[in-house]
Amino acid sequence: MKNIIALLLLTGVLLTGCLPDSSITGPEDTQKQLSWVETQQISSLSVEQNFFAFNIINGANGGEVLMNENYSSPQGSVSIYAKLTIPENSFFGVKFIRYVLNDRSASVTFGPHMTFLQDLRFDMRIEGLDLSQINDPSAITFAYLDGGNNIVPCEYESITVDVVNGAIEVIGAKVDHFSRYGFAK
Repeated sequence: MKNIIALLLLTGVLLTGCLPDSSITGPEDTQKQLSWVETQQISSLSVEQNFFAFNIINGANGGEVLMNENYSSPQGSVSIYAKLTIPENSFFGVKFIRYVLNDRSASVTFGPHMTFLQDLRFDMRIEGLDLSQINDPSAITFAYLDGGNNIVPCEYESITVDVVNGAIEVIGAKVDHFSRYGFAK
């Protein structure tokens, strides 16, 4: 009788554990899906405007890739300052390092696709934006797009979101691979 009860219990546990929605192997992922912070585009045209920054970098020496742009939007003047700092010995060889800022989101896409021997540092400040869609500035993070098209928070030193004055800034974001990075909510 004990063997039959034990066999029934074991069968029940195995069947329950094999159900597709079973959480016996771990907790369910209840993490909120992030989305990029939207910004106004340069003009009323439906064409996306991109700003480029690039530099030829020797991985042994390191270097910087700077962006300092201004543009007029239907809402007013917008200024962008960004700096990618590449430490010495971050990669082997010489590479044409670039990033592109999209005018419809506060995000940049780095290239070429590569990973690094040590983290790179990225700082970016954008002023003159309409950030009225941000209800909770403390919910803003800096993130990257992973291989599965998920927006994943990355490490950074600080973020400033000034909704009233239309400024958003990240300082010291860690970049360990090239992908799309930006402000997310």
